[in-house]
Amino acid sequence: MTEGEKQTPDWPVQDFLLAYEEALTKRSGRNLAVLVFPGSFSPVHMGHMLMLQQVPSVNRHRLALGAQDIEAGKFTKMIRTGWSRLTTGWGTTNSAEGAAIDQLLNTHRALLLDGGRAEVGSEAGYSACAIFLSSVETAAKTFGLEAAPRGYRKKFSANYRALFPDDARHYRVDVLEASADQHSAIWVNGDKFELSPEAICHAEALQKAWSDLTQILESCASADGSARHPGRSELCTVLDALDVAWAGFEHKYIAELIEIEEQARRLIIKAVELEARLSQLEDSPNKGKDCIELKKSLVQGIAHLNSVANFRRKGRDDLGFDILESAADVLSKFGLTSKDIVAAGEGKGFAAAAIQDAVSRSAGVSMAVDVVGSFEAMRRYLREVKKCLERVDPHLCNNVGLVARLVDWEESWEIGARYVRQRQLFEANNDIVAEFRTAQSLAPAFTTMCTDCDVELFLVLPRMVILSCLEKPNEPRAGLLRSLLPHRFPETNGAGARLDQDSEMGALLAQFKQADSQHLQTTRPEPKPLKPKKMAASPDPGSPSALSVRSDYGVIAAQVSLVEIASPSATPGAWPGSWTSSVMAGILRRQPTATASLSPRRSKKVLAMPKAWYIINPEHNNWLSSWHLATAAALVFVALVTPLQIGLLEARIDALAICSFLVDLMFFIDLVLNFFIAFPSNTPHGVVWETRLSKIGMKYLKGWFPIDFLTLLPFDLLGLAMDTESIGNFKVVRVLRVLRLVKLVRLCKSWRLLRRWEIPYSIPYRQLALLRFLMVIMVMCHWLACVWAMTLQLVDPGVPRWLDDIESEIVFGIKTEESPFSIYIASFYFCSYTMTSVGYGDFGPKNLLERCVCTLMVIGSGLCWAYVLGEVCAIVAEMNADSRGFRNKMQELNKLMKERGLPSEMKSRLRSFFLQNRDQVLYVSQKKLLGDLSPQLKAEVCTELNLPWIKKVGFFKRFLSIIRTLEARGMSSEPFQAAIADISSQLEMAAFAQREFFQSPQVLYILSKGLVTLNGRFAPDGAVWGEDFVLSDVSLIRPVAGYALTYVEVLHLSHHSFMEVIERRKWTCPQLGQIVRHHFIRIAVARGIMKEARRRQACLRKMKK
Repeated sequence: MTEGEKQTPDWPVQDFLLAYEEALTKRSGRNLAVLVFPGSFSPVHMGHMLMLQQVPSVNRHRLALGAQDIEAGKFTKMIRTGWSRLTTGWGTTNSAEGAAIDQLLNTHRALLLDGGRAEVGSEAGYSACAIFLSSVETAAKTFGLEAAPRGYRKKFSANYRALFPDDARHYRVDVLEASADQHSAIWVNGDKFELSPEAICHAEALQKAWSDLTQILESCASADGSARHPGRSELCTVLDALDVAWAGFEHKYIAELIEIEEQARRLIIKAVELEARLSQLEDSPNKGKDCIELKKSLVQGIAHLNSVANFRRKGRDDLGFDILESAADVLSKFGLTSKDIVAAGEGKGFAAAAIQDAVSRSAGVSMAVDVVGSFEAMRRYLREVKKCLERVDPHLCNNVGLVARLVDWEESWEIGARYVRQRQLFEANNDIVAEFRTAQSLAPAFTTMCTDCDVELFLVLPRMVILSCLEKPNEPRAGLLRSLLPHRFPETNGAGARLDQDSEMGALLAQFKQADSQHLQTTRPEPKPLKPKKMAASPDPGSPSALSVRSDYGVIAAQVSLVEIASPSATPGAWPGSWTSSVMAGILRRQPTATASLSPRRSKKVLAMPKAWYIINPEHNNWLSSWHLATAAALVFVALVTPLQIGLLEARIDALAICSFLVDLMFFIDLVLNFFIAFPSNTPHGVVWETRLSKIGMKYLKGWFPIDFLTLLPFDLLGLAMDTESIGNFKVVRVLRVLRLVKLVRLCKSWRLLRRWEIPYSIPYRQLALLRFLMVIMVMCHWLACVWAMTLQLVDPGVPRWLDDIESEIVFGIKTEESPFSIYIASFYFCSYTMTSVGYGDFGPKNLLERCVCTLMVIGSGLCWAYVLGEVCAIVAEMNADSRGFRNKMQELNKLMKERGLPSEMKSRLRSFFLQNRDQVLYVSQKKLLGDLSPQLKAEVCTELNLPWIKKVGFFKRFLSIIRTLEARGMSSEPFQAAIADISSQLEMAAFAQREFFQSPQVLYILSKGLVTLNGRFAPDGAVWGEDFVLSDVSLIRPVAGYALTYVEVLHLSHHSFMEVIERRKWTCPQLGQIVRHHFIRIAVARGIMKEARRRQACLRKMKK
């Protein structure tokens, strides 16, 4: 082939390939285009060259023979790019391009490479790869390289269009990672999917282009850390090849992902279609069998969804349509339909009332309601999802709303399959709940136990079920007991197995029949519940008595506790009962608590007593708090207005007198109410509310009743009835006026009200004390002023009085004696300077009575003033204690820095640290305060304070999800909550100054305040690091160094403290240890494999050298 033939634009690709491979063998840093074309060359030649460069060497001959397989758009783009390079200059770079190349080299050095492949499994590796890809995009734009055509993105789904909104490059790390994992299977909902051969071919091309780019960038790095720039033409060629290969793989890969997602969503799409057809058919008048068949298909579809997506429960797919039919039959007997269930869920009162009425008549209706309600809730969810199917996660178990409804569906349908579909168990369940409701009506202790879900309830319920089944050992109760205790009745006996086939059950049944026969002999045809006195009476030795029946029953109940209970799942409900419920209620009524032993010997003390309707419980009565507020307003009237009435105003019928009579009426009503208000009583078993009327009355009569009764005596009415014309009657009136001061004793009730408000309300004690002392001074002056003014009315006419000293005002027309207000101001003025020891001495006592009263006033007010002044000073000192201690610490710090001659910069850092460290000092003082609490209260407070931080740790979050699951099922989660409380109490706080490094192995850190970088990366607020602190092998722990950008506060938990918690809780809460073990096994295996791989890789490198 001649040189001239090579220069023609129509030079075939086959010949171009030979020239290209020859040029590769001669290449030594020179321009590849010059080697291929000794003379001038055309854009067609450049397109050939770019096309060959992006294809692996093994495929070049195949490509040359079938060049028509290359897309026209890509080929045209290659030609255009090559021609632009020829016309604009091939090997020179400007300043912007140089900066782009520098950025590309720097970000490439930050990549975490593993055998030439970018490691993106860790957060640091993923971030470094994302930054590098962004620099690749920037470099391509800076060089003016045109992006490969990406019109295929318009066919993407909405989710992927959000990731790729336009035709720009948008290089993503996950696409690069997928091209590296080209042969890995994709598992979705238990199904295996693999990429097509065409997608794998594109992935190999992308990896080849990626490898070429990394080789060029690695070749530019030198041993001394400096770097040279690669040739512009060489870099542009590689970037073009990378972009073309990237677009090809992205097209095929995303298209196949969309197809995989559509297949993964087929179950929920099918369920949505069935629900839409069913809704349409239900609205039509002709339903027929088609509606039933559609419901069957929908139930089957939901079951398939449950088997795939419900990872929180069993994921059963064997719950069929017959369960829904049985539940619908139950509801139809009470006139209820699925529409009523839906209406009740939407908050419509009439539907909820109808359901509640049905449940009150038959407790099993609630289970049928749950079955239908969960099915309708699932249908409602499918209707909502229909609007946004593309937003549904293909991994169905990641859809929180779907999983929550499937959990409810499976749980309710499992119960329905057992207790609704089987009619005998349904009737037996209703029968047993009726016994419980009768026991509740007879024993308030049992009612309280059920309401509060007391722990003891779960000891009592199984025994009551067994006792009820022993009373009627035939069907259907025997069937219920067999279902609850399947391990005691072998399956070979079938559903008709008798209770006496089990040895322990047979013995209990015999004892129960004996006790029942004794009861029939000693009671009337219509027995009534035995009263406590009769039950406690001594039995007649010659005949069986009620006590012997109680004793026999106690033996039975004690032996019931020895029977191993498989699943005590009965729930208290309500209906007519029998002798079993009445005797059980009698025992519960007379016991302090329902403990493991139901023996009658513990029936002398009472913790929960029956309360009559007229007895008021302060804890559960809302209007009583309102009454206390009204009483407090009446006390304010007594404190302020009553002294004025007594000391200054004449006794007459006016508006003020009527208000006074109404206040007296309120206190009279309060006196009566006190005979009906329960009070807490201390017993050997704890504090309980005393609800017996006799006990309440006796306590009140021995306490506040005399004072309350004395303040209600009508001295005002007696004063009005007396004739004041005679001297004798005038003295009596003066005595009655003094006796009216007894009403001020009512103010003692204010302390009782304060104690009642102290628990439900948060009272600022120091501020309240200051306000109280101010009020004490003002009220004391007010009272003394009224008493001092009353002395004017207690002396005989003509006797000198203290008011005579200011009678000189009469000259100016001021008649102080005729104005009660002027007299009160003068009295208040005298009392205020007397109390504060100012002592102006404008006027003073003039007669013996006034001297006696004034002496008592001086002594009382002086003591009051001294007490208030001392208390106020102490409170003010306490309020500033923290500030005073901080100022002393800062003073000592300044003294230390001055004496040691520390540099100014260090002084500023120390002051900044102490100024910002006040929160940690407060944390230490609060922790010392928590040390004074009981262990349970301390644990609960620590949990409440630290739970937001604990939730940020991955394996703690999984442990908390177990607690939420148990609570949702109504099961006890106290051991789990105690474990969380134990962990939270082990959290410690540490503070670090600005520009301080900190790092500790085997320590979990949680950022609570400040800005910090972790291994050079910014950490968000609430960041968690060191989750691998549970590993025992320190070599497997990934080191994380923290650098404080500002003042930083962290919560930390050490490996030793955490392992102690796990050891303490291994018997009560083994799930915590299991979760932690799974966590660190997963981390240890992954780290161990990576460590061994690096070791082998290092050995291979040494062997090569």
